[in-house]
Amino acid sequence: MIDVTLIVQTSALAMEELVRHLGREPSRGSRKGGEVGAGRVRRATIWQLTLHAPTGVHMGLDGINDALSVLGLDFAARLGAIPDPGAEVVLQIVQSVEDDPLDEHTSNFYFSQDTVRWLATAGADVTITQYLYPDEDGTTSPRERASEARERQN
Repeated sequence: MIDVTLIVQTSALAMEELVRHLGREPSRGSRKGGEVGAGRVRRATIWQLTLHAPTGVHMGLDGINDALSVLGLDFAARLGAIPDPGAEVVLQIVQSVEDDPLDEHTSNFYFSQDTVRWLATAGADVTITQYLYPDEDGTTSPRERASEARERQN
């Protein structure tokens, strides 16, 4: 499973200002000044947009490209022009691998030239986090399964 989220963090803008600048509501977000807990207050506005691949398209192979393409290069330009020099734009990819780690659908990410251009225009960083889970019986990790599969191929 792959979850992809576009995240903007800014300490200079309120959520309303950021939404007005981007022209788009977030999927979820946190407001600067909101309580975090234990008497602490959030120091930044966090705007998050969950991206979705078209039906039948694998998120890691072509889905990210398609999802960013749908947002358009003009939206990327608005991200790159947020009126806060300290604003951070991040494309966050989180992958949970529970199946065969050698399967091309779980082990690869593909960014087209258009996607690289989109990310550069947005001034976005990319972060990829992968969680590898053992077999249901807990005896073999994905890394061990990958090593065993390579040994069988030789």
